[in-house]
Amino acid sequence: AEQCGLILAIGEWVLRTACQQAKNWRDRGVLLPRIGVNVSAKQFYQQNFPLVVEQVLRDTKLEPHVLEIEITESLLMENTDRAIDTMHALRRLGVQIALDDFGTGYSSLSRLKEFPIDCLKIDHSFVRDISTDANDQAIASAVLAMAGSLNMRVVAEGVETSDQFDFLKLKECN
Repeated sequence: AEQCGLILAIGEWVLRTACQQAKNWRDRGVLLPRIGVNVSAKQFYQQNFPLVVEQVLRDTKLEPHVLEIEITESLLMENTDRAIDTMHALRRLGVQIALDDFGTGYSSLSRLKEFPIDCLKIDHSFVRDISTDANDQAIASAVLAMAGSLNMRVVAEGVETSDQFDFLKLKECN
């Protein structure tokens, strides 16, 4: 989709569809604190992305705090200044921002404090063996401690077993 130029249209359709579905669920009484939507780099860096998000929220009547835009570390490293500007514009709308696949990219921890991020998402590669691998346990524990100190939520991706769940719950993963 990115190579043939369809990603912007598809990305907006996904964003609109997710927001409409979240609104429908909330209107029916389903307790849905937020819905995450992954966006591509091309979508995120389009000049009017915050305006697109604002229009979708207006059209669907979804409360902005329910929407969480998920971006990857590698996306942030492409153009950090522009990324920060876009994230601030999204935050001004009331939208949440999650850093997806945290720990798998090449970002610098010194830059992490500059990004207005609400949530870090621990990549499933660190969760898969978390109940048996001391290194995965150490990485997850460090991410949880760091995020807590930075007032960020943490979500672990790919939790499939009760042992994984129990470890993350014990470490107070959101």
